[in-house]
Amino acid sequence: MDSNVGKKLNDVLSGIDRDKLNSAKRSVEEFISTKEGHKIKEELKGMDKDKLINNFMKMDTDKLRDMLKKANLSGLSGTDIENILKKLK
Repeated sequence: MDSNVGKKLNDVLSGIDRDKLNSAKRSVEEFISTKEGHKIKEELKGMDKDKLINNFMKMDTDKLRDMLKKANLSGLSGTDIENILKKLK
């Protein structure tokens, strides 16, 4: 299963511009260092890892890739991320 998840993640991220991906990574790292980010990080620790992986594996790779290409991760707020987590539960 882990190799399948890794392959899918590579497939999803392969279509994204490397600069945009690095910029998104920096934005997420900055967000995680905030009070809201710490709260969400703690919520993620309590999530059922298998359920989260299963939901990810059920998602359409092409749709995920398209959504990520259009995403503006620098504008995400804690509320946005909490809504995303609720949808994944």
